[in-house]
Amino acid sequence: MNKPLLLPYNTSFRIRSRGRLPHWELDDAVYFFTYRLHDALPQKVLAELERERTEIIRRVAGCRAQLSVEQRWRIDEDFGHRLDEELDKGYGSCLLKTSSVAEILIENWFHFDEVRYRMIAWSVMPNHVHLIVHLFVGAMLGRTLHSWKSFSAHETNRILEREGQLWQREYFDRIVRDRRDLINKVNYVLNNPKSAGLKAWKWVGVRADRLADLV
Repeated sequence: MNKPLLLPYNTSFRIRSRGRLPHWELDDAVYFFTYRLHDALPQKVLAELERERTEIIRRVAGCRAQLSVEQRWRIDEDFGHRLDEELDKGYGSCLLKTSSVAEILIENWFHFDEVRYRMIAWSVMPNHVHLIVHLFVGAMLGRTLHSWKSFSAHETNRILEREGQLWQREYFDRIVRDRRDLINKVNYVLNNPKSAGLKAWKWVGVRADRLADLV
């Protein structure tokens, strides 16, 4: 099995700026994904997070027109941690704590496993999810996320006999840049339920064989 490319800082990649959150794209890379329920964060919390990020960018950039790759990486990493901190507070309906819904998500992720991507680690939290996935060449990031969210929204609404929006349109992704970064992110995903105060939480997992192949 071919190993994916793990990004060093000087590797060329694409940066998209659609919506509020940054998205960096690279073929044949390992990604850390976070996406959340539509009511997972109050508007005032989102506004404060955006204000914090804008202020950090302004302070770091100073008089320069553009940030360096490393500066962008650090800022986006810090923003991701702040986003996760707020999500772990358990705002909103927390529909994902329903066992049947969590099962839908995990089954859906594995439907195209080893076809479009390779699942490495995952955690279904009450109001958001974390995934670490190796996206194969040709597997478009945005299209993959849309497929996951569309199917799971339809099935969740059916099971819970509800209507309306399930997921927030935006998502957050970070390219795993090296093996140490991969280990850190896997540990974060696996420990997220405990750090959020959830006990005996079973909607979390890792494919240890695949992780071993990468590190």
